[in-house]
Order: sequence, then structure tokens, then C-alpha cells
Amino acid sequence: MMLEERPPPPSRDDMSDSDLSDIDSIDSGDDLEQARTRTDSDLKAANRDIFADESLVADAGTCRLWEHDGWNRAFAGAFAAIALAVDEKSRRQTIALYSAVRGAEVLAVSLTRYGYLPTIPKATSILFGIVNMPIMYSFVCEPALMSRSYYKWILSMGNITDERLFWGVRARNYVLDQMKKGRTDLQLIPFQPSQRGIYDDGILPLVIVKDWFTGLLRAFKIYAPVHFLPILIFKLKSLLKSPKSTLRRMCMSLGLSCLFLTSYQATIKVTITSGRTMYGEDLWVFPTLAGLLTGLSTLFEKSSRVSELMLYCVPRAAEITFEVQCGYF
Repeated sequence: MMLEERPPPPSRDDMSDSDLSDIDSIDSGDDLEQARTRTDSDLKAANRDIFADESLVADAGTCRLWEHDGWNRAFAGAFAAIALAVDEKSRRQTIALYSAVRGAEVLAVSLTRYGYLPTIPKATSILFGIVNMPIMYSFVCEPALMSRSYYKWILSMGNITDERLFWGVRARNYVLDQMKKGRTDLQLIPFQPSQRGIYDDGILPLVIVKDWFTGLLRAFKIYAPVHFLPILIFKLKSLLKSPKSTLRRMCMSLGLSCLFLTSYQATIKVTITSGRTMYGEDLWVFPTLAGLLTGLSTLFEKSSRVSELMLYCVPRAAEITFEVQCGYF
């Protein structure tokens, strides 16, 4: 086998000025590290040029680089959905709803970025109020439509019990419905005082103010782990390096979240109580309107957090709406 004859090394006369300067620096042993760094930077620049050329080739259709292809990622996500088939049947609907909501969020952000959708100020706050309309309707009127754990969480945050809510708000409507269906063995329950089942007995304005402040403590118990644990897990270096600024930002975020949550539950209670006081009836409109007005409570919270809260509520509102539609049709 014939070996290729290697060309002779270039003479100094054939070299460029930059090559000669590199050789002189290396020969003198004067700046070896600088020469090596300069050589590495030249290699990186050459690699960038190569990758740019490959991207151009991929765009031309002569070479497909799958890591730069958005359609490939979309198909991968679609095929990944097959994994739901091996999950528990009771969890499939929940996971599918959460995935659909996240997908809709990405689509909406993309359409807004490219100018197909207008940018609406406080849109997430408005959407938060809209998605809470069926949630609050279910909570007050038909709790069987929502998950039991979520119902209990709302009860604990609002300092309400299921028994008080039933006898103070739902019982009269339940008896009326049964009497319309033909039952004659029931006696109509008189309308309860407007705050019965929602607030404790007492002077209503004072009770509302007291409940708002005690709601701060209930919200603190819920949100303290939510804000503190991620710092210990993901931002421990920042905490150790600058503890004052890190803790100050955490306390600020925690305070805003507590203001949001106590205002959230106060908005619901005040709206329902006011409607019952004015009309003397337990109408489904009151909790539905209360859900819409909860969007005002998000003004205390950071915009990024409002988006996450809204996306958390959408699947729950979708489940309730689906159950209501199934009951009608």
C-alpha cells in the first residue's frame, strides 16, 4: 500500500504575519497561555461558522437538522401523550386538562408575539375572574361538581364549615327543589340572616374586617412553605451569599400572596352576603358574580404569579363546566 507523501512544512517566508507572531511568542516562551487562548477562540469561531452553514443547508432542504426543527418537537409531544394509556384511568382526564391548558397558553403567547392577538392590559386578571365563576358557583350551590379535596381547601381558607354553609345557604333552596318535584312531607325553611353560614354572628362590618385580618394568618400558613422551600432547594447559594436581599424579596412576595388570598376569600364572602341582604334569596347569581370579582384581588399579586394562578384554576373550572353540561343534556 502506497503512503501519501506529506507536503513539506511551510517556510517562514510562506507564513502570514499573525502566524509568525504566534510562533515567535511560543518560541520565546513568553506568552504561551495567550497564544493557546487565541488559538482556542479561533477554533470556536470556526465551529460557529460551520454550524451556521449547516443551518443554512437545513433551511434549503438538503440536510435536515432535527434539533432545530420545531415540527419534530411537536410530533414528539404528540407521541408522548400515548403514555397516558398506562396511567390510572382516574388521572387521565386531569393530566389531559392540565396539558391542554399549558398548550393553549403557549399558543396564545405565540399568537400575541406575532401580532395575531392584541395585548390586553390585565388580561390574566380578567381571565382569572372568568374561570372562577363556575368554581364559586359549584362551591356554594353544587359542591358535588368539584373534587372533594379542593372543596375542603376552600372551606378551610374561608374559615367556613360545610354544615354551616348548607344550613345557612343551601338548605332553603334544597327544600324548594324537593317541593317542586312533588314532595309534601317537607316544611319550607325560612330565609336565614344574610351572613349566616358565611360569617360569624355579630355586627357585619366589624366581622368582615376581623375576618380579613385573620385571613392573612390563614394565607400565611398556606403560602410560607410555597415561597420558602424553593429558596432552600434551588437558591441556597443566593441565600448564603446575600441573605438580606434574598429574604427581603421572599418576604415581599409572601406578603403580596397573603394579601391576594385573604382579599380573594373576602371578595367572595362580601359579594354573597350583600346579594342575600338586598334580594332576600339565595340565588346562583351571587356566587357566580363573586367568582368574577375575584379578579380584583389579583391586583395585589405579581403578574407572573397571576398567570400561574389562572392556569391552575382553568382545569378545575373546565371539569365543573363539563359536569354542568352533562347534567343539562
